[in-house]
Amino acid sequence: MYRLDRVKLLSFDCYGTLVDWTSGLEEALGELAARHGLRLPSWWLAQDWESVQFELICDRYRPYREILCDATCRVLARWGVRLSPAEAQSVVESLPRWPVFADVPRVLPALARRYQLVVVSNIDDDLLARTLEHLDVPFAGTVTAQQVQSYKPQLEHFRQLLRQYGLRPEEVLHCAFGFRYDLAPAARLGIPTAWIRRGTGEEHPAVAATVVVDSLEELAQRLGVPVPAQEMASR
Repeated sequence: MYRLDRVKLLSFDCYGTLVDWTSGLEEALGELAARHGLRLPSWWLAQDWESVQFELICDRYRPYREILCDATCRVLARWGVRLSPAEAQSVVESLPRWPVFADVPRVLPALARRYQLVVVSNIDDDLLARTLEHLDVPFAGTVTAQQVQSYKPQLEHFRQLLRQYGLRPEEVLHCAFGFRYDLAPAARLGIPTAWIRRGTGEEHPAVAATVVVDSLEELAQRLGVPVPAQEMASR
């Protein structure tokens, strides 16, 4: 069994794990669709968008803001909607305002008192900086797609994380909600993982997470980190 007392650094996926990516994306796409008279479920548009985005990030590296715009235009074009550049850009501009999960501001400051916290994200530096302004959490640093010129699930984010902080894989716990982008590639490098389920369903059949929890509060409990009463959610 893996010993959690070896962990010195907690790395976190941002969008989907700390930020409610699903709600933010569905709202942004739903608003664009409604503006053009499309009565389509926003969850359906978001699922289609995710498939298109994955194809784009598996191609050559481009800034993430370009991928956001491109994926949005392609999805709505399938329904005969030609977005203006400003409309496509509106999704990019909305991203830093997407909602943060309620347990983030309560729990991450407590975790930061024991561990270094690092964000590992498929994002541009400026967009992430604008998002982190709303979190009020003392992160030790970030590893972004812009910095490594690559996108998860490729391994460069995680290689850079180990190089940048001079740690062995077993000294890091990577925390994320998604297997394809995060937990699977981290595991390939021997980095232990915490699956923050966020209601995402069943575990990946080929990847066993080291820790499985439903919230950051539960993660703190598993790590033995006390969360002060004013930071703990009421139950």
